Amino acid sequence: MFRPTLNNILSVFSANAPEPQCKNDERIIATLLSNQLVAGDREVAEHLLKLGKHRTFLKGKKLIVQNQSDDCIYFLLAGEVNVFVNKKQVDSCRPPSTIGELTADEPENARTADVIASSTMVEVLEVCGSSFRAIRDTNENFSLALSNLIRDMNRKKIIQLGEKQSDKDKWLLGSTLVAIGTSVLAGFYTHHMSSDLAFTSAALVSGGIGGFIMMQLINPAYRYRRIAGLSFISLIILLTFSGVSYQFSVGQNSTQPWLINFNANSHMKIQNLGFTCLILLCVGIICSIADLILSKNDN
Repeated sequence: MFRPTLNNILSVFSANAPEPQCKNDERIIATLLSNQLVAGDREVAEHLLKLGKHRTFLKGKKLIVQNQSDDCIYFLLAGEVNVFVNKKQVDSCRPPSTIGELTADEPENARTADVIASSTMVEVLEVCGSSFRAIRDTNENFSLALSNLIRDMNRKKIIQLGEKQSDKDKWLLGSTLVAIGTSVLAGFYTHHMSSDLAFTSAALVSGGIGGFIMMQLINPAYRYRRIAGLSFISLIILLTFSGVSYQFSVGQNSTQPWLINFNANSHMKIQNLGFTCLILLCVGIICSIADLILSKNDN
């Protein structure tokens, strides 16, 4: 009669037990086979697995740092990463994508972006640049796939630039329409308060500029330095025009039609001009500070 021993039992379990490392390798190879560069070539996938290093990154950790000179390429196996250029998110990637292929292909170029883990954990296969280039130089299909990938990335950048320009054009048109509307409203309001043609004209201009500035303030893609510059230029013009008008109108029996007549309702006009100048000054200062902060972040 057969009596199972401890060794027999252990041998049975060992024979039936899965091999964790083999299973993990097969999982990685399966993901690599779906990658655009590997393109289903199992020999390439196995070679990458042999040359690469399995790594994990927790959320918030940087896989790639912009402007650094390392040339490793990362094959995403699990999780998600975000791509930032000058602190601005431009893309996100998931398996079976690769990241870092540009510098791996041309190591003389520094990294063009920050890549940060955005999911709880990101799993990658890290392959050094020299090994990557060795595969590229010896495998024609792999080299062709890399060229196609870089071409697709360049096409995507062109499309993004076109969309960005389209957004700028839409904002410019919208800002212009709002400027016209605020200009008409300011002129209508001022005309009912005073029949002074010059004062009404000044209100028309100030209202239009104010409306345009306010629209640009809510445009996230616009540079605040332009708004600040426009505000300060408008302030200087308004102060100069008001000073000239005051000099040539106070105490005069008749004034030029293009000047503000301070002989009538002078207190109200000075008050309105002072309020307008204060607004332009505040907008200029706020936008200058915002532009300074953004410039520091970009650097």
